[in-house]
Amino acid sequence: MSEKKQTETDGKSVYHIGREIASSLAGLRAEHSFSFILNEEGHVALKELIDLSDDKIPKNMTRIKESIDEVFGSLSDKEPGTPLNVNLSEDDIKAMEKVLELVDRNWEIEE
Repeated sequence: MSEKKQTETDGKSVYHIGREIASSLAGLRAEHSFSFILNEEGHVALKELIDLSDDKIPKNMTRIKESIDEVFGSLSDKEPGTPLNVNLSEDDIKAMEKVLELVDRNWEIEE
């Protein structure tokens, strides 16, 4: 059993924000656009999602790993406060579902 994490930032945990990001992306319909803005805490949460994916996605899941790297890489390259727009494929959505599954298994998120 892996250790669950909890870190606070401005009253809302980085992990709670990360779960919201993963959940929002996993819940998209393929080829539909989704626009949002990540603040500084959102970028910290995104980095935590990237680290979790790097640590927990098996190396033999190359398509999922590539989708995660592509989606999160394109988001993390932008400055906080920059309007973002994503349009995910079916494979990208499956990858985000895998990230959400990892979040639920590995992070302690208090409501």
